[in-house]
Amino acid sequence: MTEATGLRQRKKERTRRQLIDAALRLFKDQGYEQTTINQIAEAAELSPSTFFLHFSSKDDVVFAEHRDRIDLPLLAIRDRTAGEPPLDVLVRAINRVAASERELLNIASESGRLRVSLLLSVPALRARALLVIMDAQRQVAAELQTTYPDILDPVGAATMVGLISGAVVGAAIAAVEADMDCQGIQQAVTDALNTAARAFRP
Repeated sequence: MTEATGLRQRKKERTRRQLIDAALRLFKDQGYEQTTINQIAEAAELSPSTFFLHFSSKDDVVFAEHRDRIDLPLLAIRDRTAGEPPLDVLVRAINRVAASERELLNIASESGRLRVSLLLSVPALRARALLVIMDAQRQVAAELQTTYPDILDPVGAATMVGLISGAVVGAAIAAVEADMDCQGIQQAVTDALNTAARAFRP
């Protein structure tokens, strides 16, 4: 990466962050449905056309970091060690997301809690969140089954991923709603992960 490319990338990330921060402030202050894209752009001191260079809709702002998260478990599966069983690989893959400092701080932060509140209270966002979770589970299950074709069939991989990731997501949401701090969220997620994994152990 050249210095010029690096500068452009940093500028792009700063602009994205300006838009995300402005949108979340407006969602909190006046409500998601009442906030327009023009208002978000104005609050970020940018033009509406700049908004559309980074996001296609208001929904995209709420799900802005989803792509980074799905990459973590996929990379963990690909980086498995020789002889590592699929359950252990999956637990490590999901734990990589749940235990990452960036992810936990994001969930426990004010903006993270606001995102959870929006996902639970805005029907359109709740519907999209379900699709996002289902798509993530599908990708992880496909990667796991491809990695262990002699051990897992597609249904078995989907069952394992669905049960374990569902437990983790449910625990994380419940912990945020209970206003737990970062450590409490981490413990809730770890307990859910271990409990769900026991269902597949002899």
